[in-house]
Amino acid sequence: MNRFEKHATYTRYLRGVAQKLSIAQFLNTAIVNMLSQLILTNADTLYNRFQSLNFYGKGGLLENMYWVFITNALLFPLLTFFDPFYIWKVFWQRRAEKQGDKNKLTQMEANILFEGQIFHMPKKYAGLSKVVLLTTFYAPAIPFAFIFTIIGLIIWFWTDKYVLLRRLALPQSINHDLTDSMVEYLEWSTVTFAVILFDYKSIILE
Repeated sequence: MNRFEKHATYTRYLRGVAQKLSIAQFLNTAIVNMLSQLILTNADTLYNRFQSLNFYGKGGLLENMYWVFITNALLFPLLTFFDPFYIWKVFWQRRAEKQGDKNKLTQMEANILFEGQIFHMPKKYAGLSKVVLLTTFYAPAIPFAFIFTIIGLIIWFWTDKYVLLRRLALPQSINHDLTDSMVEYLEWSTVTFAVILFDYKSIILE
C-alpha cells in the first residue's frame, strides 16, 4: 500500500509501513479474537449472541487473551533469537567455509550469503505498538497484562539489541521522523484503555 503512496523520503515510507502494520496487527489480535468468539456463540440473533458470549468463563475470550500475552512476552523474543532463517543461513556459511577453494560461489553470491540480515525497523515498531495497544485494550479485564507486557518488553529490548549488534547488517540511514511519529502513535493507548471492553454488556445490551 505504501508503495502506491509515493512518499518523498525513505523515512516517510517506513513510517507509513509501521503505522499500517500496527493497525493491522492490533485488529488481528484484539478484535478478531473477540469477533470469533461472537461468531462461534450459539444464538439465533445478534442480541442473544452478545448476551451469551463467553467472556470470563472457561475457554472464553479472556482466557484466550491470557495466553496471547504470555506468547507476546516469551515466544516472540525466542523466535527472534533462534531465528530459523538465520540458523539456515549460518549452516550454508559454515558449509561454504569448509569447502574452501572448492567452493563454486561467485563473489556476489558469497557477499549475499555472508551479509547480515536486514533490521526491519517498521516491523519492530509495529510489534511494539501492537503490544502496547493490546495491553491497554484488555488491561481493565486482565490486570496481569501489564506485568506480562513489561517483562516481554525487557526481553525484547535485550534480544533485539544483541541480534542487531551481532547478527544483522547496518540499518539504512533514517532520520528521527520515524521514531517521533511512532511515539505519538502510542498516544492511542489512552483511547484503547478508555474503551472499557469488559463492560461491553452494560453498554451494548442496555
